[in-house]
Amino acid sequence: MELVGRFCYMLVKTDAIILHLQKYKDNTSILHAFTNDYGRINFIAYGVGGKKGKIPNAYFIPLNRAECVFNYNSTKTIQQLKEINIKHYNNIESDIYKSSVSLFIAEVLYNILIHPQPDNRLYLFIENIIDELNKSQYISNLNIYFLLHLADYLGITPDIYEQDSLFNLTSSDTFISDSIYYLTTQEIHFLRHIYDNYQINEINRQERQTLINKLCIYFENQIDFFKRPKSIDILRQMFD
Repeated sequence: MELVGRFCYMLVKTDAIILHLQKYKDNTSILHAFTNDYGRINFIAYGVGGKKGKIPNAYFIPLNRAECVFNYNSTKTIQQLKEINIKHYNNIESDIYKSSVSLFIAEVLYNILIHPQPDNRLYLFIENIIDELNKSQYISNLNIYFLLHLADYLGITPDIYEQDSLFNLTSSDTFISDSIYYLTTQEIHFLRHIYDNYQINEINRQERQTLINKLCIYFENQIDFFKRPKSIDILRQMFD
């Protein structure tokens, strides 16, 4: 480790969850990952893809788990990736439904986890979600389960247990309305059950899509920089 003034520069190794790979120029990309020890890290990665690339694109499938070795410089917003070793490939490439859910989860995390601040409990939760995605045969409600529990870790838990009346997605108040900005009593009932067990099968595809859309509205109103995931449209097509 080298100390320069108040800043730190050292070669480090950490576990990471792949979120997104952004093309930068020939054989060079920006890798966005959530790491166990440093939180969100953006890496510059050389030798990615192409005929001359040393690192195959398959390494960077969203939600792959890897071990990253990089030069950590506390003054930089982009770190230089020196080495990446895949610890766990997602076994979902041949399953178009699981692939679409994986893209949704990765996009949500990419939008929300923007700070270089570690959170070991959240990291373990995401690992558990990935495990469920890989092993479970019924994943239609997993994205809803993921959003509900992610809200817990972010400190924005929707109050779906204290109220049976209609829940306002834009505030903590409860009002009666037929607006898209409210959860109905039945929708609250569904969310309670999914929170405890995502494998319930009492929800049809239209109800499921409505719940995902409304939870995203809730996140938009709770987190200023949250953007509606583009992969919602893919989910709708896959589960129709």
